[in-house]
Amino acid sequence: MAFEPFGYSFEVHSNFSLEEAKAAIRKKKQSWFDSISGPRGWVIGPFLCLWMSAFDRTGPMLIGTLRSDDRGSRIRGCAGSDLNGMAYLALMGAILLFAAIQMVRQDDPAIEKLGLYFGLPIAGILALMLWWAHKDRTQAEPLVHFLEQALGRAAPQQPLRRRELQARGQALTLVIDDDKTISVPAAKDIYDLVEGLLARRCEFGVLKRNEEEFMQTACSVGRLAIELRKGDARHHFHAVTTDGQENQWIDKQTVADTLLSYVEGREREARVIWKPGFARLS
Repeated sequence: MAFEPFGYSFEVHSNFSLEEAKAAIRKKKQSWFDSISGPRGWVIGPFLCLWMSAFDRTGPMLIGTLRSDDRGSRIRGCAGSDLNGMAYLALMGAILLFAAIQMVRQDDPAIEKLGLYFGLPIAGILALMLWWAHKDRTQAEPLVHFLEQALGRAAPQQPLRRRELQARGQALTLVIDDDKTISVPAAKDIYDLVEGLLARRCEFGVLKRNEEEFMQTACSVGRLAIELRKGDARHHFHAVTTDGQENQWIDKQTVADTLLSYVEGREREARVIWKPGFARLS
């Protein structure tokens, strides 16, 4: 597998003309200061830059160029966990390592030793940061997914397969965005919540048994995550797909089925794997 601390390459084709593609991206991206996490950025000439948060410019980022081709248009570029931050760190690390190497090459043993003491930690920290950026490069996948949606490349969305509740477990309430509470949620309320999240009509939903026992879900760039809490923070879990891969998002049907299983008191039967910690929504 390639080592990609500065992001991975992507290419998105579209039947849109170049100007239509630019217009579609501008129309569907969020404004720079929208408080809800999601793709925002700029398109200037052939260049494109997108990031996720109004408050964190060091998170996932995508940089690309737009070109016309015989099928309409295409975007090529690079997407990674923190492209601008890693470029700055690499530049500063190279300068510091160069200074350390020059010190080591001096004839004075004291300066040579100082160069080693200075250079080795810098090299170790730089290597760790590069590895970390490589590991987290898939955090930018929602930005590539956004481009595919905006330019008509997203797979068609299948409607949710609906069913009624088969039983009821411990009494709970459904809280949506902290401003709407449903005391006895029905199956329809669960399906409406999932579709509302994907349509950005709401930000999150919580099925709450009490303050320390609940299941919650939220959406970022059309992708859903789900968490389960069974006591204090040491018993907080996030769901991953049944193949156990980290950083994967849960499809809407599985999220709806998992929420329904919680209402029915049989969350152990949900078709997900629970891992300790919180889901990452960026």
